[in-house]
Amino acid sequence: MQMPELVELSPSSLMDANARAR
Repeated sequence: MQMPELVELSPSSLMDANARAR
């Protein structure tokens, strides 16, 4: 959520963010 642009470029980053949030 710090770099939404990165998430868009790397959808896989979304999964990482979710795992870290937990």
